[in-house]
Amino acid sequence: MIVHEKKPLNPKQMADYFEKRFPNHPFTREALEELAALSRGIFRRFKKYIQTCLENYYFTQGINKITIDHVKKWISTDMLVRDMELELLDIFPKRKEQRIMAVKLFRYLHEKGGAASQKDITEDLFEGEKMACSRLLRTLESHGYIIRVKEKGEKGYWVYLPDKYQEEVK
Repeated sequence: MIVHEKKPLNPKQMADYFEKRFPNHPFTREALEELAALSRGIFRRFKKYIQTCLENYYFTQGINKITIDHVKKWISTDMLVRDMELELLDIFPKRKEQRIMAVKLFRYLHEKGGAASQKDITEDLFEGEKMACSRLLRTLESHGYIIRVKEKGEKGYWVYLPDKYQEEVK
């Protein structure tokens, strides 16, 4: 029996599909790629986020195109946490605050272009709590959600989203 492994689509592929399927949509290309990145390759989430944006778009006056700023405003961290709840429940079964911090970290990394120094993450998200940051990063790294790399000549680690790290290596 032949088994085919399905891999999630990357943000560019998802945005390309949507633009081909719906050529007269109200989204900018950047907004579509942002929605695709937030959905982490899961098409069901991508459609849900598009629906949320379209609902807000139709109830808001004076918007010609849905931009990345609209996406950041309308797709809240709470929505992302709810969508990733089951996924992260396996990793952090008794720690809801860790699940919330993981989602905040993913969004932070995405907004920083897919990579940030561990020092910046500690300062910006963990209020300087090095141990809390390190524990979360170590756990997420062991489950393949992030990649930590010690760069030559630097003291600390750089943290990457896996797809961004693959681009850096190429």
